[in-house]
Amino acid sequence: MSGRGGKLVKNTAILAVGNIGSRILKFFLLPIFAAFLSKEDVGLYDLIFTAILLIEPIVTLKIVDAVYRRLVSSEGQNNALIWTGALFSLMCLSLVVILFLAFFPSNLFQYKWEVLAFLAAKILFTYFSEVIRGYRQNTQYAIGGVILTFATLVLSVIALYFAEDKLSSLILVTAFAHFLVGLYFMWHCGLLASKPIFIVASVMPLLVYSVPLIPSAISWWAM
Repeated sequence: MSGRGGKLVKNTAILAVGNIGSRILKFFLLPIFAAFLSKEDVGLYDLIFTAILLIEPIVTLKIVDAVYRRLVSSEGQNNALIWTGALFSLMCLSLVVILFLAFFPSNLFQYKWEVLAFLAAKILFTYFSEVIRGYRQNTQYAIGGVILTFATLVLSVIALYFAEDKLSSLILVTAFAHFLVGLYFMWHCGLLASKPIFIVASVMPLLVYSVPLIPSAISWWAM
């Protein structure tokens, strides 16, 4: 096998390790959920998780895809680009939070704070998982996937055993696991030691690439 072919196989195997964890996680969590939660709570948790997968690309306008494309086509660190995409995602999230709190009172949706925490953590995780891939740190990406799997599994078991409101705690520990791994990726990208910067002029070119990808993301979600 040529050097290029061997590298391709190696990177594919590493990325598979990072991605397969979520499948394994669902396999182990389902019987645990069934033992501690009612059928209604299991269904609501799955509905929330699935809804987050749909809402996330709409909220962030898929800007992470444009950032990832720029990273893989360039060499070296590009903290200004990453911070611009990250802060834009944060602004979009803040707007959604304001609208959500304004139009969904607590008596209408009991777990809105938990859902918002989960959405924020998922956006952080997704954004920096793509950044770490853009920097070709595939090993760190795989390690993050393993950490996410075990952290979610352990914290979920603890929450289900000891928490009084099990569904609320389950959503929060899932959010915390994604937040933890998001910070792990962020640290390995070198952003925790750099100063935030937002380049307004860079936003529109990124959106020109990313916004047309939203319908594709929705169709993949539907499939």
